[in-house]
Amino acid sequence: MEATFPFVDFFVGFWSPIKDFLITYVWYLVVIVAAFSYWTIKFRRWAIEAESRPTLAPIITKGGKAAELGSEAGMIVSAHLNSIAETYQRIKDIGGTRFVREAVGRELQEIVNLMETYTHLDLAKERGKEQEHLIKEELVITAGGYQIPVGALVNLFLTLFKLIWIPYRKRYENALIRLTLISSGDQTQLLVYRQRRTISQVNEGAASKGNKAESAREVLTRTVETKNLSDLSNLLRDAAFMILQVHSEKHSGMRWLRRRRFVDGLDRVDEYLRTGDREAMDRAKQNFQLAVDVGPDRDNYEVLYVHGSLLMLERQPETIQMAITEFKQALELIGKDNNDKVRVSRIEALIHSGLAFCHVQQIHRLAKSKEEVKKLAEYHADEAVRIWQEMVGEPIQPLILSRRFLARVVDEGPPEPALRATVAERYLEATPDIINAIEQQPGNWTFYNMLGWLLMKVTEWDLDVEMKQLDEVPGDNLAKAAEWCLKRASELNPSNKLSPANLCLLYSAPYFREGRTTGKDGEKEQEKTKYRNWCRYYGKKALALDQKYVNGHRDLAIGLIRYGDHQIGDEAHKYFIKAMELADAPEKDYELISDIQQTLAECSVSKKLREEWARPDIRVFDPKSPPSAGEDKSDFGSEAEK
Repeated sequence: MEATFPFVDFFVGFWSPIKDFLITYVWYLVVIVAAFSYWTIKFRRWAIEAESRPTLAPIITKGGKAAELGSEAGMIVSAHLNSIAETYQRIKDIGGTRFVREAVGRELQEIVNLMETYTHLDLAKERGKEQEHLIKEELVITAGGYQIPVGALVNLFLTLFKLIWIPYRKRYENALIRLTLISSGDQTQLLVYRQRRTISQVNEGAASKGNKAESAREVLTRTVETKNLSDLSNLLRDAAFMILQVHSEKHSGMRWLRRRRFVDGLDRVDEYLRTGDREAMDRAKQNFQLAVDVGPDRDNYEVLYVHGSLLMLERQPETIQMAITEFKQALELIGKDNNDKVRVSRIEALIHSGLAFCHVQQIHRLAKSKEEVKKLAEYHADEAVRIWQEMVGEPIQPLILSRRFLARVVDEGPPEPALRATVAERYLEATPDIINAIEQQPGNWTFYNMLGWLLMKVTEWDLDVEMKQLDEVPGDNLAKAAEWCLKRASELNPSNKLSPANLCLLYSAPYFREGRTTGKDGEKEQEKTKYRNWCRYYGKKALALDQKYVNGHRDLAIGLIRYGDHQIGDEAHKYFIKAMELADAPEKDYELISDIQQTLAECSVSKKLREEWARPDIRVFDPKSPPSAGEDKSDFGSEAEK
C-alpha cells in the first residue's frame, strides 16, 4: 500500500497556483521590486543630503505681494545664500601681499575659516501638494472617439504613489525646511521651520540633555512691512539666515539675527579692503556691535573676537582697552560651549593671541608700564600656543606664532650697554617663531617686517653676534639680513610705512654710518654719504605714506641725529617737535624725549645741548597751537618719489 502525506499534498496543491501566477507575472513582480528598491535608495540618498545641507520644500505663498512672487521666492532665497557664501569666500581669499588694509582681512580669515557656510540651497527632489506643482486636470487627449483625462490620471497616480510606504521617505520629508510667506495689506509674515527635527538633531539633543530627546518643531517667524518687492527681497534675505539656524545649530553656529549682522559687517569689511573707504570700516564696526548686542548667547564669542580685533587694529589707547574687555568676555563665554572642541579650541587660542597682541601694543605704541604688561603678553601668547598644540593638533597658525614672537621681543627700551649681549641673545632665540610663520605664509609682508625690525634693533647695538637660526635669511651679517627682510616687506607691500621707517633707523646704525660696508679706506666716506642719503630717503618715504606717523617722525629725527644733525632748529629737531605735537598721551611724550636723549648721549652731544632738546616749547603739548619750530613744510611726497 502506497503511503500518503496529507500535508505534502496540501502544500503542493497550495503552491501550484502561486507558481503558475509567478511564472505568468514574473516580470511585473520584478518591476515592482526594482521600483521599490530604486525609490528606497533614492529617498535614503535625498534624506542624507537634506540633513547635511539645507534643502527647501516648495514655498507656500498666500496673499498680496507674497503670492505675486510665487515659486520665484525659492530662487531668491538661494541667491541670498549664495551671496552669504561669497562674502565668506572673499574674506578667506584675502592675500597679505599688497595693501596695508589687508591686515584687517587677515585678522578675520581664521575666524571665518571656522564657520561652515553653504554655496547653494537645494530645492526638494519630490514636489509637494501645492497647486502650482500639480498637472492641470483639464489636460485631455482624444483617441478613437474616446477622451482620456491624462492630467487627472497622472495626479491620481502621484496621489496613490504618496500613499505607498517607502523607507526613508518620511525621514526625507522631515529634513526638508519649510518656508511660508503670508501677506495681508502692507504686512508680510515669514515662517521658517521643519516638520520635525532630523535624526542627527534628535541624537545631539539627547546627548546634551542626558535623556531621551523628543521630536519637536522649531519655528522661526518674522513680520515686517513690505511696501514693495525690495522690502520682500530683504525679508527673504532674513529667511536665508533663518534657514541656516533651522538647519542645525551645529552648522549655523549663531542665532540668525546675529549671523546676519555679522555677515553685513563682513560685507563692509570687504568694501573697505577693496576701496580703502574709512566709512565702510565704520559701518562694519557698527554692524559687528549690533551683532554683539543681539544677546549674551554662548555663541557670541565669535562676534566678540572679530569686533575686538577691529578695535585692536586701530591701536589707540581707548580702542585697545575696549578690545581687551571684549576678548575677556569672549573667553568667559567660550568656556560654556561644549560642542566641537577642536573648533572651539581654535577660536580660544586666537582670542588669547589677540590679548597678547593688545598688551604688546600697549607697550610698543602706548608706552604703558612695561614689566607687568609684558608678563600678560607672554602669558596669553604662550597660552595660545599651548591650546593649539594640545587641542587642535595642527601646525601652529602663523598669526599665533607672530604674536608670541612679538610678546617675547616687544621693545622694552634700549637696554644698558652691559646687558645688550644678553638681550640680543634672547631676541635671537625668539626668531624660530617668526621664521616658521614666514615659511607657512611667504607672501605675508608683516612677518618680514617683524624679523627685519628685530635684526635692526640688534644691529643698532653694534654687537658681534652669531647669526643663530638665521641660515635661511640672505645676508653675510645681521645688518645685511635686516636690510633684506625690510626691503622684502616693502616689495610685498609698497603702501606699508613701517618698513621704510625701520630702514631709516637701520641705515643710521654704526655698520652703515661708519662705512663698514666696504673694506677700502678710500671708499668709506662715499659709503657714509650714500647711507646718510638712504636714511633720510626712507624716513621721508615713511612720512609720505602717513604724515601723522608719530614714530616715523621720531625715527627720522634719531637717524639724522646719528649723522650729526644736533642743533636746535635743524631738520632733526623739527621732526622731533613734530612727533611731540602728534603724540596724544603724556606717556608717549615721555617716551619720545627719553629716546632722543639716549640718542644724543650716544652721540656725545654736550649736556647743555641735551638739556635744550629736553625742554621743547610747551605749546607742542597742545595740538591746537603748535609752535613755529615744529612746523614741517618739507615736501614728503616729492622726496619719496626720488
